[in-house]
Amino acid sequence: MLMNNLIPSHVHIHEKYDLKGSTFKRRANEVERHKEKPTWKDLDFIERHPDGFILEYDTYIALKRTVEQDCRVRLK
Repeated sequence: MLMNNLIPSHVHIHEKYDLKGSTFKRRANEVERHKEKPTWKDLDFIERHPDGFILEYDTYIALKRTVEQDCRVRLK
């Protein structure tokens, strides 16, 4: 599955992750880690944010709905 990032270019992104939901070989390589704006991976996220994120309730609900809609699969 491919997904496109639709975040407007004027929004400042503090950290960027390529998350797959797996930890097998899921760490940014050395070249990526040394970039000005690296794309971190699953193990990097766990290491950098062991307690996850704390979101305001409205933000959490909006994010949850977006993920649910993005992951919806329908049978024929």
